[in-house]
Amino acid sequence: MTAPGGGRDAGDGTQEDYWRGKVWVNVNYLALAALYQHPDKEAKALMGKTYSSLRANLVETITAGYVRNGFLFEQYDDKTRQGLK
Repeated sequence: MTAPGGGRDAGDGTQEDYWRGKVWVNVNYLALAALYQHPDKEAKALMGKTYSSLRANLVETITAGYVRNGFLFEQYDDKTRQGLK
C-alpha cells in the first residue's frame, strides 16, 4: 500500500485526472516524515507498522521503476506501480 494523492482536478479543460488516485512520491514522503517524527511516543509506536509498510512499498515501487526504465518518476499508477510522470 502506498498513499494515493487527492484533491480536485485542475479545471483547465484538459480532462486529465492529474491528482486523483495516483501515487505521488512527495505526498508519501510527507506522510512518512509525519509518522516518523510524531511527538507522541505511544501513538508513534502504534503507527510503526504503518510507517514500515508504507516505506517498504514506496521504496519497492521507486526501485522497480528505476530498474525497469533507468530513471525515477514523481508519480506512479496506484494499481500497477508503473511510473507515469
